Amino acid sequence: MIEITDKHQYNEAQDQPVIIDEIRNFVEARWVSAPEAIWRILGFSMSGMNPAVTRLQVHLPNQQKVIFNENINLEEVIAANRNQQTTLTEYFKMNIQDPDARNLLYIDFPIHYVWNKETKSWKKRQRGGCIGRMYMAHPVKGATDFEELKTVNGITYPTFKESAQQRGYLENDNEYQICIVEVKKFQMPIQLHTLFATLLVFGDITDVRQLWNENFNAMAEDFAYEGIPEGQLQIQKVLQNLNSFLQRHAKTISDYDLPELLPEINITKLPQTLLEELSYSVTPEELAKVAQADNSEASAFTEYLIRIGSGTEPTIENDLIWLPDEMVIYPHNNNDLINSIINVIYPNLIEYALDTMFITKRAILTPLNNDVDEINN
Repeated sequence: MIEITDKHQYNEAQDQPVIIDEIRNFVEARWVSAPEAIWRILGFSMSGMNPAVTRLQVHLPNQQKVIFNENINLEEVIAANRNQQTTLTEYFKMNIQDPDARNLLYIDFPIHYVWNKETKSWKKRQRGGCIGRMYMAHPVKGATDFEELKTVNGITYPTFKESAQQRGYLENDNEYQICIVEVKKFQMPIQLHTLFATLLVFGDITDVRQLWNENFNAMAEDFAYEGIPEGQLQIQKVLQNLNSFLQRHAKTISDYDLPELLPEINITKLPQTLLEELSYSVTPEELAKVAQADNSEASAFTEYLIRIGSGTEPTIENDLIWLPDEMVIYPHNNNDLINSIINVIYPNLIEYALDTMFITKRAILTPLNNDVDEINN
């Protein structure tokens, strides 16, 4: 209802505005042509859709769309089996029950099967036709559950994206790598930072970490020239530069698969020993050796320390603790004590004397400086 106070719509006799129902006026003034009139008189449908369309759900495990009344208890909604059934989950079930279904793509399923909204299940189509509509997803035939979608050639990958990459559905990052390689030839590392961040924001990179690994050394060259040690310090400096650019576009390092950005530190104030420790990096080969190693000795040593700390380790006279034989170096004689320690800690010292990694990974700790002098001499 619309109230009009225009002078042409004003009742001067009653001194009040006239209420005009524009909707009613429109309906009453509607003109129906002869074809429309006879069509309605004969009861024909005024509209239709051919072929029929079935909307197919695409969702992650247990993340399907559920419609419910706001007055219903949410726990009941979650527990209801009906809400667990979708066109996708029932597609998986049909692939288990019907061998013919395994030859069909999900998008083609409505052509051969009918979706019953009441029972929320698929059944074979007897007549008619229908097409499926769904969000963009790469085709996989015959999957029986979500885990099978992530499995390629017998290997189950942690994410659907990795599975799609292994199936060849996603483009690789060759074009981005070629772009960066070209820029490396005539631009400084700081320009590489800008380019890399630009690709993160506006590109569609499938494997950010791989692109980072392939180009990190080039992006860190400036910091190497400044004397910043290799390893975590250079990584953090590059990440800081990238993050400052990303923030201009409402992004941060945490939005991408990149190393963690730590709180910014002033490396000029760090002691040299800490700089050396931060610069140390473990190679993948070393990590593999650790993963394959037998940790029984480390576990036994840890338990031994816990027993000492809790006071449950047996003691001998004067509350002394007996050290296990595997933790004790027994010299041939008292005069050979220092050489025995050196031979155990630094085996083949003459052969590896110039190997800095061999030297820096080992140390002999002594309580007195006199002992240090004696060992060094």
